Amino acid sequence: AGRQLAAQHSHSLEGWYAHIPGIKVLAPGTHEDARGMLASALADPNPVLIFEHAQLYNLEGELPEPFMTDIAHAALRREGRDLTLVTYGGCLPRALAAAQTLAQDGIDAEVIDLRVLRPLDMATVLASVRKTHRALVADEGWRACSLAAEVLARIGYEDMDQLSGVLHTT
Repeated sequence: AGRQLAAQHSHSLEGWYAHIPGIKVLAPGTHEDARGMLASALADPNPVLIFEHAQLYNLEGELPEPFMTDIAHAALRREGRDLTLVTYGGCLPRALAAAQTLAQDGIDAEVIDLRVLRPLDMATVLASVRKTHRALVADEGWRACSLAAEVLARIGYEDMDQLSGVLHTT
């Protein structure tokens, strides 16, 4: 995924680390979250891993001080009524762009930024799916055993009767 930098190349190791009990795994998708998650992680008494996407490094913008980000909950990045797009990290800008494109065709997509991969904030995801009755989960990981697969499995387990259609993309 992305530019395939460093030792991990095209691997998405955040899913692997999200399987380890007792740690928090974060994946910011905005420069505000990248900055705020660092301060919040340093203040947290638990071990915290932050997976920053390389595309974040070129972003610029103003940040308020002091600045801390909630590292317990997903973020609603765009409200919608027809489809729930669930993503995190480097896929967030693409999901927001896709929501804009869908809006031109009359499809109102809600975008949920997981940003906290362990523990997953499924309450936010499920609330959105109950509203839209459709879910599409996008990440850069492998299809099998990815974060997207986990989110879809939990949606299916918790709320299969709420769904009109489920899609997964990697």
